[in-house]
Amino acid sequence: MRLLCTVNLELSGCTVIAAENGAAGVERAREGAFDVVLLDVMLPDLGGFEVAEQLRRDARTQGLPVVFLSARGSELDIERGRLAGGIDYVVKPFDPLALAQRIHEDLDEHSRTGASGVWRRRFGPQRR
Repeated sequence: MRLLCTVNLELSGCTVIAAENGAAGVERAREGAFDVVLLDVMLPDLGGFEVAEQLRRDARTQGLPVVFLSARGSELDIERGRLAGGIDYVVKPFDPLALAQRIHEDLDEHSRTGASGVWRRRFGPQRR
């Protein structure tokens, strides 16, 4: 999945820095200046939600937009992604060719209305 996403994002003009697990992803995010983190929920070490929470606690990465990618697509999982600071939650299976466009749309909306605006656009009004 990492290779598929990397290839399709690079073909769309994105520069991709991939990580093989959550701990490596956290370290790479802390070392670079990125526009977005595409984060799988199920990783071999730290879960994606835990990675996002670590990024939120670090001043170097706390404002970094996170887009979750997961086979786990229940309402509870999606809500957990929102609460972990995600701006979007893409459920597998998904169209890998449309992923770059979706991420660009997310980042455009995020720059205008913030994470809550992206969330509303993708999932509708927040339920309480």
